[in-house]
Amino acid sequence: MLVTAPSNAQAPDPVSISYEPVWQGLGGELTTVPIRLSLENTGKPETIGIRWMDGDTETATVIDLPSGAKKERVLYITKTNGYNPLQLLIRRGILETPLSVEPTSTGNFEATKIGIISDSLGDAALVKPDKEKQFENKRWSNGFAAGVAKPGMAPTRTSGYDDLGLLILGEGAERLTDAEVAAIQLSVLRGLHLVFVGGPIRPVLSDPRWQGFLPVSPGGSSKDVAPPSAYGVHSNVAPPTGPMLDLKPKPGAATIMAGQVAVQSTLPVGAGNVTWLAYDLFSTPWRTWNGRFSLIYSLAWEPCAEGWQPFLQTLNQPAEEYYGSPAMSVSTASGGTAKGLFGIKVPDAGRISLLLIGYLVLVVPVNFVLLRKLRKGELAWVTAPVIALGAAGVLFGFAGQLYSSAASRQTTGFLVGSDAGDGALFVGSQQIFFPGNGRYDLKLENVQKVGTSSYRDYNMFGQAQTQNHFVDMGSITAPSFTVDNLSFREFHFEQATTLPKGWLTVSESGGETQVQLRNPMATDLHDVTVEIGGVKQRVPKIGPGESVTVRLKVPAGGRRVGLASAQVDPSMYGGRFGEEVGKDTVRLLYSFTAGDSR
Repeated sequence: MLVTAPSNAQAPDPVSISYEPVWQGLGGELTTVPIRLSLENTGKPETIGIRWMDGDTETATVIDLPSGAKKERVLYITKTNGYNPLQLLIRRGILETPLSVEPTSTGNFEATKIGIISDSLGDAALVKPDKEKQFENKRWSNGFAAGVAKPGMAPTRTSGYDDLGLLILGEGAERLTDAEVAAIQLSVLRGLHLVFVGGPIRPVLSDPRWQGFLPVSPGGSSKDVAPPSAYGVHSNVAPPTGPMLDLKPKPGAATIMAGQVAVQSTLPVGAGNVTWLAYDLFSTPWRTWNGRFSLIYSLAWEPCAEGWQPFLQTLNQPAEEYYGSPAMSVSTASGGTAKGLFGIKVPDAGRISLLLIGYLVLVVPVNFVLLRKLRKGELAWVTAPVIALGAAGVLFGFAGQLYSSAASRQTTGFLVGSDAGDGALFVGSQQIFFPGNGRYDLKLENVQKVGTSSYRDYNMFGQAQTQNHFVDMGSITAPSFTVDNLSFREFHFEQATTLPKGWLTVSESGGETQVQLRNPMATDLHDVTVEIGGVKQRVPKIGPGESVTVRLKVPAGGRRVGLASAQVDPSMYGGRFGEEVGKDTVRLLYSFTAGDSR
């Protein structure tokens, strides 16, 4: 959609702004909507300021437009109300004008959301059947809502994939940018199911960026293969024989075989899954096979690996419950109020009550009665303020520690990683105490997404007041965060980081599985647990650079999926403003595979 940018000029405006959803065909159904803005300036150089609201949170960005410039910027906007249009505020000089953004929508907000990255925008037709005939009394009764993005124009942050139940990489996926690949891989760690489609040839198989995530090893050949009998659960009409890429599944992959050919291979990665389909789901006869809806549904709802359910349950809770969950909340996890966890001694309520009662008794009955008896009632104009100042001084003495305390924070959450790659994702919350008013840099780095707690400040008219200000210039920062005296804030973060995959290696010897752990961090790992197939072993502590070998009585051979976890230093995650007072509040969850495929 083309929009003329607001201007005071009477002549044709030299600045034009157009927008389109990043996911073509999908927008209104999403809670976080990626919008691509295109700006062009044919006049004098200008600086365009853009901001948008989400409840009590404001996010802003700035775009410099030299003369003759054409620029694009993707905004990731959270929808507070699923039915209202998004609103941007465009500032040029001192003039600020609202711009309404209305992404396309099918109106089916309960649909399973599917993203497709392909050169062909028509690939979305794969999941657009006759709703009356195909959805009635089926497991997918809410239907599918599909959006397509071309390679090089897909989201570059995890928030652009948060609403998707399934992401399918089609034609041209090898041309994805490094930022797009990184965002997809982090989203898989968070729980996304990623699907690669095969066919006669797929250049993405030779892309080194995907080697750890692919469930199969490259180097096979194309064969005409009849679909396996296992596909009979999707339709009474079996798809006909067609070309498939015969590739060897990796250790740990779950497979569906047709003879000696792995037709479908799924590898658990973090809390998500990665599936390889040996056939091209977008080509005939697969795109017209009436069992494709059941197949897509089964892929979208593929269960996560064992041990990840608590993590996903925490992510799927409403905001009000999320911040109060035992896994993520400072207050619940520690059994006290947030204020009590920052080393701050809050004045005792009983002492405050006694002080107020004593003040009322002293300033009214005692003060006035005594002065009247002394026939010095006029002195009450002096003694009453003196008594009030004395009471205020005592009260300030009780609360003095609040104002003298240092700024502090407590971080809780999960650090999610996998042996598929070095990328890791911190998903968690942070509570921050600000003793004094002012503007502060929260020192955020590589933050993909930020949210606030359900708490809101309201003005006298019942409208939510903006109290959280963030800046989005490629990643989310807060260089000038404004607060009042004795303020507390709580945020939720998705933050990209790294964790070298070589820190965990698996080998087999003497009928047992050996897992070697080498701490790659500068601080201790506490409460380290390694689990494979229900067999678990714990190590109390691993120091920086130290190595420990864990031996598990798990028979050699067969498919095995493992989970390593540990308490890590919470000061490394979220914002770095203030002193970290948390301890053992961030837990590493690391998935790995071993053995054979099945």
